[in-house]
Amino acid sequence: ATLIDPSLGSIPWEEAPDTLGKAVYRHLEEGRWVVTVTGNGALGLRRAPPHAAVTLPPPPTVRDFSVVMHDISQARQDISLVDMAKAALGMRVAAR
Repeated sequence: ATLIDPSLGSIPWEEAPDTLGKAVYRHLEEGRWVVTVTGNGALGLRRAPPHAAVTLPPPPTVRDFSVVMHDISQARQDISLVDMAKAALGMRVAAR
C-alpha cells in the first residue's frame, strides 16, 4: 500500500490510469521518502530526515516553441536531394 500525504498533492487515480506510469516496488522502512532524479532522468529514492520541512519546488514554466518549430520546418524544406546525397557520401554540405 502507498500513503500519499494529501497536503503535498493528489493523484487522480480514477482518471486515465494508463497515464500514471509504471512502478517498481520494494520494501521501504517507516518514514518519509523523497523521489530524486538524475541528469539522465533516472528516478531514485532518498530517505528524508524525520522532521525536515516539506518544500516543493514550483512547476517549470511552459514555454512557447512555435517560432522554433516554424524555423525547423522551414529549414527542413530547404534540404535538397543533392544535400542528402552529399551527406550520405560523407561530403560536407554548405550551410545556407
